[in-house]
Amino acid sequence: MSETINREAHDKTKGFRLQKLRAVRLILSAVEQSQIVHVYSAIECVEDVYVKSDGCERSEEYIEEDKYYAVTTTFTLNSQPVINTLVSFLDVWIDRRFDDTLTFGFYTTSVIGKENETKTIKEACIKLPSTPLLESLKDQDFTDPTVVEAASELVKIEYKKQYSTPANPNHIRQIEKFDSGMWIRFFSRIEWFLGAEDSDKIKLDIIELIQSSKYYKPGLEGREMILMRCLVDTFDERQSVDNFSGRFVTSDTVKLAYTEVAAQATPLQEDCVWELWGKTEPADERGLFEKIEEICPDYSGRNKSRKAKMVARAELEEQNYSHDTSFLSLRYRVMEFCDQYIDKNCSPDGGSSEIDINDFLEKLSKETDVKVEDLSKVFKYKFNDSSIIEAMIVKLFDDCFLGFE
Repeated sequence: MSETINREAHDKTKGFRLQKLRAVRLILSAVEQSQIVHVYSAIECVEDVYVKSDGCERSEEYIEEDKYYAVTTTFTLNSQPVINTLVSFLDVWIDRRFDDTLTFGFYTTSVIGKENETKTIKEACIKLPSTPLLESLKDQDFTDPTVVEAASELVKIEYKKQYSTPANPNHIRQIEKFDSGMWIRFFSRIEWFLGAEDSDKIKLDIIELIQSSKYYKPGLEGREMILMRCLVDTFDERQSVDNFSGRFVTSDTVKLAYTEVAAQATPLQEDCVWELWGKTEPADERGLFEKIEEICPDYSGRNKSRKAKMVARAELEEQNYSHDTSFLSLRYRVMEFCDQYIDKNCSPDGGSSEIDINDFLEKLSKETDVKVEDLSKVFKYKFNDSSIIEAMIVKLFDDCFLGFE
């Protein structure tokens, strides 16, 4: 009985950090896809990284091999790390009966090099194409027939070398029967990441994925690195578990990690500046539209109507939340920041156009959002939605707490 060579790496340390970061990157990306119901992932299980995504109508498997080398290193298809990986991928694909839901990935920091006329190539009389084989495989460009002919011949030579004993021919006879169409089908299942991001860049990608995740929640601000390390450690711990099913990190594991890391955050403080709101006096007696008309007499009725609706909404919100200290604190912080911003920046004055005024208010609202977002890392605000803040600012102008001058 033939036996597939075991290429699982148990003691490999080189590039291991890259491997775990790639696993985290892949599972975080998979759990965000709306059509995916459940995700399973493991390292050192089938190749370096294995990911299975179960959808409502279809399941897909992805197997990746990761190679961390100096950026000055070049890989050709005949480089040992590459050709060995292709033999391994081929074994898996045949064992899975050419499953079309199975795809592969080769990820390396090394760049593409051009094949040399090695002894193996000369002895096998392999004709090389003008472009590097890996470049054509990466682009899935099989228009030049020598690409498939040369690539398949090199894979067959390596395959026979690894399964050289008559007692273990494995899939050699089957591979010998592959025509060019079958080889193209195999090569098309492989995604090539050559000259890819190193560990530091992958970390930045992971942080962005965490921050944009549907599972991101209050308490995770500033703790993204902690969540990433938690997931890396989880992959690390589970890869040595004896029970095969226990090696897997799942989408449920990821969701739980978001919750647990957020729960460990230092509780947000109550902002005490609400006490100052009752002591604050209006700066003048002019309403919003009086201030606008003084600097832009032609301000349109349409924009006035929009601003009036915002003032009405903000007034209703104030009435409903007038006893909520977090709302009063937020209003005071917004007023204070806007006042400082107006002092430091060129605000609209006489001769300003309608566009100038709208642009200024829009920028003021966005800058205030950023400030409130920063404050929210320390203080607890229930009403820090951008639309509430925008209406709050317009109302502060109408209530005479803010002016353009």
